[in-house]
Amino acid sequence: MKWNRVRIDVLPEHADFAGYVLWQVGSRGVEFIDPCDLFWVRSPLSSDEIQAEMPSSEAKPCRVSVIGYFATERDASQIVEAVEQAFGRAGVSDACISLEPFDDEKWQEEWRRSFEPLRISDRVVVVPAWEQAEKRQGEIVVRLDPGMAFGTGSHPTTAMCARMLESCVRPGMAVLDLGTGSGILAILSALLGARTVTAVDIDIVAVEKARHNIELNGLSDRVRVVQGDLISGIDGTYDVVVANIIAHAIIRLLPEVKRIMAPCGKLIVSGIIRERKAECLDTAAANGFSISEVCEDAEWVGALLITP
Repeated sequence: MKWNRVRIDVLPEHADFAGYVLWQVGSRGVEFIDPCDLFWVRSPLSSDEIQAEMPSSEAKPCRVSVIGYFATERDASQIVEAVEQAFGRAGVSDACISLEPFDDEKWQEEWRRSFEPLRISDRVVVVPAWEQAEKRQGEIVVRLDPGMAFGTGSHPTTAMCARMLESCVRPGMAVLDLGTGSGILAILSALLGARTVTAVDIDIVAVEKARHNIELNGLSDRVRVVQGDLISGIDGTYDVVVANIIAHAIIRLLPEVKRIMAPCGKLIVSGIIRERKAECLDTAAANGFSISEVCEDAEWVGALLITP
């Protein structure tokens, strides 16, 4: 599919605002590129609550690139004009705004060349859908074609969640995956023996890709994908909830998630930058969660929380 890609180069302190503006003018996705940490965050929040979070660096980058994707049917000049007006009203004058065409099919072809089988734990291996891989005894193989949806297992936040799921999920359990992206953690939960898995994402592109990946793994009978905002509209009771999202969304989730969790249920959270570790853990404790485990990898933090 072809897109118009609007790129905004800003100082780090204006990156959150740039992402917010792109969502407000109708972007189908927002990508954040920090020269010191080439990682993008697809926010699971609704459009009026966008808050991008990126790890800090001792050498503070000069600029962050914030990129939005728009259908080619829209008038690109009007999109750029709307972005410029929003920055003008906010008094931000140092943003560099550019527009370019983007073909995601060509992007995916390039990306596929770099996506190779990846071991994310002693037992779990992520294999590109287009490759054949020999399964060794005791291994769990997740077949994946993530496209532009977040989640191949290569990022520390996903790997931390995968390892905690291994320790938590038992046959017959019900699992909820919030911010499912490519569906990797929902698929893994089912392969670990979960009886039912519900996967949620606010982004329709991710929802469609997750469904495709679930079908690739032969799990459509046990894994359901829905479009939604965190647990809004979610019913039922879950033994394990996994939320690989961002600190702002986790803090928002904590007071509400207990209503759908079984007694002594397990909540796995990740995507927390180190600077917000204490805030997230304090909020969890204030809402009655016991902190069973805390994991750290580079600038990222994950935790296993237990309901009363």
